[in-house]
Amino acid sequence: MIGYYFFRWLVGATIWLCSFTALAHSTSRELYEDAVRAIETNQLDEAVAQLEAVLVQQPEHAGAWLDLALVLCQQGDAMRAERLFQHIEMNFSPPPVLRELISKYRESGCQRPRAAMKWRLAAQTGYDNNVNMGARQSSIQVGSGENAINLELHRDYLPHADHFSGVEFDLNYPIESSGDSFSFYAQNRSYHRLHEYSSNIAAIGYVRTANIARWEIQGGGVIGYLSLGGKTYQTSAGVQWLIQAPSLLPDKNFTLSWAGDATRFAFPSQSSYNMMRGDSHVIASWQPAAQMLWKGKLGVILDQTLGNRPGGNRTGWSWQTEIYYKPHPAWQVEANFRRQRLHDSQPYLPGLFDQVRNQRQQQIMLAVSWSLNKAHRLRAEWRALNNNDNIALYRYRGQSYSLNWIWEGQH
Repeated sequence: MIGYYFFRWLVGATIWLCSFTALAHSTSRELYEDAVRAIETNQLDEAVAQLEAVLVQQPEHAGAWLDLALVLCQQGDAMRAERLFQHIEMNFSPPPVLRELISKYRESGCQRPRAAMKWRLAAQTGYDNNVNMGARQSSIQVGSGENAINLELHRDYLPHADHFSGVEFDLNYPIESSGDSFSFYAQNRSYHRLHEYSSNIAAIGYVRTANIARWEIQGGGVIGYLSLGGKTYQTSAGVQWLIQAPSLLPDKNFTLSWAGDATRFAFPSQSSYNMMRGDSHVIASWQPAAQMLWKGKLGVILDQTLGNRPGGNRTGWSWQTEIYYKPHPAWQVEANFRRQRLHDSQPYLPGLFDQVRNQRQQQIMLAVSWSLNKAHRLRAEWRALNNNDNIALYRYRGQSYSLNWIWEGQH
């Protein structure tokens, strides 16, 4: 009988030990995947911590030893990298291709590389058939009931078309091995006749990235500026965040994220329109093949007035779908559809527009890009915007066409 119970205990202990070992290997595999992801996103400090954790659980993990040595070399820690290179050569007998890789890293002296600054410069020309977002109909009704009257709109409130040209510039500067980065964006669009709608945009931001238990977390801030016709129209300041969940599906090409922002907008010449706006949305991304990517977004909008804005606070929702497809290495096709709905909390302008404003907006974008070489490409783009509003004055539609030359590089 004692032998029987001992046998049962031995079997149970063996099963427990096997389960524990399998769990440890599963955990180390997940840690290693996180480390590889951290290396790909240039979060080298995070990668070092995760690779060291892998080696505590699996000291025989040759890939983790090599990756750790290479990352330390990239960070400029030549002494630790050399000790690990020697450990790998003595204990794992790496094949010739890996010996050559180690030799190249040794020859480099393990100098800490300067963070690569990426930039993009674009020049564009195009045509917009409704620059001023003019109303679709030439007459509107104001008031209600017996007091309702029809008014003919002045031509300034009707659509006006014009050609435009402009430039865009954006810059991204990562901070060494932390994964953090600064960004800057500037845009100028000049209309050939309607100069009062010519615009200048500038924005500067900072983003911090971290990986925690296989979750990627980004957070940062951004400030922005917009001028129309040479006069300041809007300033903004806000915070943004993105949390990407670890993949729980067999298809590792599918990711799920939560993103949002909270931004304060100020209008110097119309302070009653100052507002605080918050957006929160879920993002799904799927890459079924190397040449195709799909993204979908669904979210809510909270828009709180900070002044005496007509209509008061707004709430709403939006959804968006994007498709990117490369039928050829030099060609890319993009399609984007976005729908948004906003609902005011109170009548818009009692006595003139007694209804509570309800805005429904759809936007479609189609584009084709052609890469001339690694640094230069051409892009043709078409956009259509349709704003359905229960207040006729704000009911409009428009289309625009543009041709862009884009120059990208890093330094």
